[in-house]
Amino acid sequence: MNAAAIAIAGIAAPTLLGGFGLWLQHRAGQASRVHARKLAQDERLFRVKADAYEQILGALHARERAVRRWHPGEQLPPPPNDDEMARLDAIVGIFAPDDVRYAVTAFGDAVFAFRARAGQFATLAPPQRLERGEYLEEGRSAVIKHLLRIERLMRDDLGVVPMSATWSDEESRSVEEFTTR
Repeated sequence: MNAAAIAIAGIAAPTLLGGFGLWLQHRAGQASRVHARKLAQDERLFRVKADAYEQILGALHARERAVRRWHPGEQLPPPPNDDEMARLDAIVGIFAPDDVRYAVTAFGDAVFAFRARAGQFATLAPPQRLERGEYLEEGRSAVIKHLLRIERLMRDDLGVVPMSATWSDEESRSVEEFTTR
């Protein structure tokens, strides 16, 4: 009986172990496929979100450049039309998390406030303009700071390391000087 049990075990063991091994391979392959699908899905989401953020930043940078380049005596550039704003609001509403949405709203408020300051500034006589120049620059600086915050929030959301992380101290200082003008 002992010999028969040993013979059966000798025949059954490789079969059972082989079947168990195949089952393990199947489970590992299944987990690998699920992981690959998740990575592909994450990559597609990243690309769509990055493209949306690029569109948003393109519109915001255009508004920031108009603020930065405006000088007293010049006509203020027209604000974005309703269609542009509706498109931007839709993209922000669909793709941006709350903190980015709130920052984009704050940016728009800062641009609006700058335009109001610039309108007031344009009505002043030249001596008063000298006295009130800081008032205008505070508004301009607020717009730039809001834009930099939006860029940081978007990079954080995408998990992207900014190029400034590899900048030298001199390059960082020049960016700081630019943002405080």
